[in-house]
Amino acid sequence: MTQNLVNGQLVEKNQLSRRSMNFGQHWRTEGIKEFNYEVYIPISFTVKLIKPEWQEMLEDYQKHPDPDDPLEAAIKTANWPENVEDVLIGNKESLKMELLNFYADEILLRWFEDGEPEKKGYVINTIESIATVKDEIRIKGMCRASHITVKYQDV
Repeated sequence: MTQNLVNGQLVEKNQLSRRSMNFGQHWRTEGIKEFNYEVYIPISFTVKLIKPEWQEMLEDYQKHPDPDDPLEAAIKTANWPENVEDVLIGNKESLKMELLNFYADEILLRWFEDGEPEKKGYVINTIESIATVKDEIRIKGMCRASHITVKYQDV
């Protein structure tokens, strides 16, 4: 069941957004209070997000190998799986987690709006952890209240 929690309380999807500018950095406006968030996003959404570029990604890794890239190493260890569905729904846990860590920021950006949410709520600023729970991806991190005056860099 797709749900969004802020400090353990349910919030609607249109009450959350993801901050693009300075994502992951400290708030420059004094007095900003941070809250824990936890969101559940369907794996099917992530498959649709990654699938169009999956083959190109595989080709790029094969043409331009980088021994220090953990995602590439996980893909290679899994024998270059052709279908991203097999990775995200299958039992290749280490590859699944590398892929989700690589795409976590993009998943949030595409699932939620950028900037202020449609309704008064919260602006996501960090990703602290990502995991799979049944047929969903759970992302946890920190956010702040929306629709408050902040310095330019906090927009």
